[in-house]
Order: sequence, then structure tokens, then C-alpha cells
Amino acid sequence: MVQSTTSRTFQRVGFFGPFGTFTEQAVRTQDDLAAAELIDYPTVPDVLDAVAAGEVDCGVVPIENSIEGVVNFTQDALSFDYELLIQREIVLDIEHCLVGAPGLTLDQVKAVVSIPVATAQCHRFLRERLRSAEVRGASSTARAALLVAEGDGVNGPEPGLAAIAPRVAAERYGWGSAQVACLDSLWTRESGWRVHASNSRTGAYGIPQAVPGSKMSAYGADWRTNPVTQIQWGLGYIREVYRAPCDARSAFQAKGWY
Repeated sequence: MVQSTTSRTFQRVGFFGPFGTFTEQAVRTQDDLAAAELIDYPTVPDVLDAVAAGEVDCGVVPIENSIEGVVNFTQDALSFDYELLIQREIVLDIEHCLVGAPGLTLDQVKAVVSIPVATAQCHRFLRERLRSAEVRGASSTARAALLVAEGDGVNGPEPGLAAIAPRVAAERYGWGSAQVACLDSLWTRESGWRVHASNSRTGAYGIPQAVPGSKMSAYGADWRTNPVTQIQWGLGYIREVYRAPCDARSAFQAKGWY
């Protein structure tokens, strides 16, 4: 934690974001910091700029990890670019998760995205279990989870993309257990989760009952027989139109379709 002064009053606390990062988790372990207004910044220099300018009372940034050592961009910035004081060390146990769209299996992962420090920490797992997957960089672990869940803002979620991210990021940007329960209820009622389920009256087909079924071809030529292709299409549709499965189920209950 860095400050421009030795003040102990915290009204506004900046941290390396977005929400869902390990840095946010570290902030929330400190009662006095967690009680303040929390403001996320996309880069470490942005946090330090905000502290130096007095926009926040203090900033929390990653500085070292036990496997890969120092976080170079943080130490370089503090050493050469800012006159700030380190006020507190926060030690946090890190648990990385490989997160992806529901239904995605390890053999279907084509690329893994995360902040380089995290992919370095997980190099053994990636080498042993995902040797053929492309490794991509992101500005943070939470940003990586957001890319998997929502895409890059131009394109939608990328099939086969997974992220190394905290569990809290997966819950924030993905769907928690309540939403999964709604999805299970919805598709159990619609198709019984049967790949070849069809409705001769409406032309609906597959697990998510796409109308027409050929819509799912956008996710793969095997849409008629591959449950993963069908599930990925269905999840994309729900996210785009209803945001979450419980909202889609509510629409289905009210109208008989969604």
C-alpha cells in the first residue's frame, strides 16, 4: 500500500483493478481500507498517479509474489517515477482458477489469457495440461475473466478461450450457482438436455432449442450432434439477450419462449 503522506484516514482507496482482481481481495482483508470508497484503476501507474495527485488517500498495488519474485513494473515505477511512501504490506494467499464458459473442457481450450505474472505462476500446469493452447496477455486477471465472459467489446465471447483468474472474478463476471440452477431448470424443461431434441411445430432444435437450429452453426459445423457447440451457442444467446439464465427463465415462464 502506498501513500503520499503518513495520514491514517482513508476515505477513498484506489487499487489495481478492475473489480475481481487479487488486489481487490487484498484490500478487502483490511477493515479500514474495505470501509472506504473503493476505486479501481486499469494499470498500476494509474493507481500511483491517483495517489500522487491526491485523488485517493492511498493506493494498493501488487509488488511481489513467492513464485515469480518481484512485480517489476510496480517496483520500477515506485523507484524511478514517483515519490510515494510504502505504508503497509498485505500478504494474500493466491488461488488461481482456470475459468471458461460452462461446458468447456480442457481438451477444447484453444487459448489461455491472463496477466503475464499469473501465467508464469501457472507455467507447469499450462505445460503439462494445455501444451497446445496459445498463451495471451491481459492487463489483469479480472480483465482476463471479463474477456472470457463478455468478449473484447467488439466481438462476443471467443469459443475455446479460458482465463487464469481468481474465483471471485469468475463469480463476478460469470454466473454463480444460482444462475447455473436457473439454466439447468430452463433447459431441462425445454429439451431435457437432449442433443437431438426437436420440436416439429416450431422447428426448435437441440439443448437450447434454437429456432431454427441452424443458428448454432455460428459456433460450429457440428451443431447438430455436439452438445458443447449447442451449449456455447445457448449461453451466448442468453448473455446477449437476457444477460443471465434466471432472466431467461423468467421470460420463458411468462411467455412460453425466450
